[in-house]
Amino acid sequence: MARESLQIILSERPTTAIIPGQTLKQVRVPAPTEADLQDGQLLLESLYLAIDAAMRFWVEDKRSFMPPSQ
Repeated sequence: MARESLQIILSERPTTAIIPGQTLKQVRVPAPTEADLQDGQLLLESLYLAIDAAMRFWVEDKRSFMPPSQ
């Protein structure tokens, strides 16, 4: 059975509140395998995803102490 990878995608920049399933979407895709790797690449497994309050500023398209995420 092929393993799946869960990706958290920023699908739109929030203008007010973050709306689950709209601002951030969960997408399941086939997980890469060792055979998919090219020279110099690593295959890692993330066990946790941390969300910090400061990340709110990274997803908004506004000038702040850090440039917005692309």
